[in-house]
Amino acid sequence: MQVDAIKVQVDAIDVQVDAIKVQVDAIKVQVNAIDVQVDAIKVQVDAIKVQVKRVICQYCSDKPKTLM
Repeated sequence: MQVDAIKVQVDAIDVQVDAIKVQVDAIKVQVNAIDVQVDAIKVQVDAIKVQVKRVICQYCSDKPKTLM
């Protein structure tokens, strides 16, 4: 009797472990999606840096030249 009860508990634990594995896999997918978003943000930041440099360069070239 006790052996059968233990087997049932072990089976229940196995089911829980499988459910946790599925959740871990889902979290991995979410982490990968976040990584993709971070990469996209990095590209946007780089593009903004280029635009800022252009504005600064344009500002500097528009200023009247002074003696150095």
